[in-house]
Amino acid sequence: MVNLENLIIYKEYVEMIYYTISILMEFPLNSDISKDIKKITYEGLNYIINAQKEEDVHKRILFLDQLDATLKTLKVLVRISYKKKHINAKNHKIWNKKITNISNLTWTWIKSCQNRESFIH
Repeated sequence: MVNLENLIIYKEYVEMIYYTISILMEFPLNSDISKDIKKITYEGLNYIINAQKEEDVHKRILFLDQLDATLKTLKVLVRISYKKKHINAKNHKIWNKKITNISNLTWTWIKSCQNRESFIH
C-alpha cells in the first residue's frame, strides 16, 4: 500500500488547503461561506485518507465518489465567493485550477480502481 505522504492527490490537496486558508483570511470575519468552505475542504481530505486506507475496491470507489461530490460543492462555494467579491478573478482562477486538478486526479484514481476490479473478476 502506498504511504499517504507519497500519494500525489494527497500532496495536491494539502497544497490546496494551504491556499484556501490563506485566501479565507481575507474573508469577512465570521463569514458563513468561509466556514462552509473550511468544512467542505476538510471533509475532502478525510475522504482521501479513508480511500487510501480502504482495502475493498468498492468502498474505496465510494469514498472517491464522495470526494468528487465534495469538490463540485467546493467549486460552487468558490464561485459564490467570487460573485460576492470576497475573492478577485485571479484567486478565483487559481482556486478553480487547484480544484480541477484534484478532480482529475480523483477520476484517475477511480478509473484505476475500476480497472483493478475488472482485472480481479
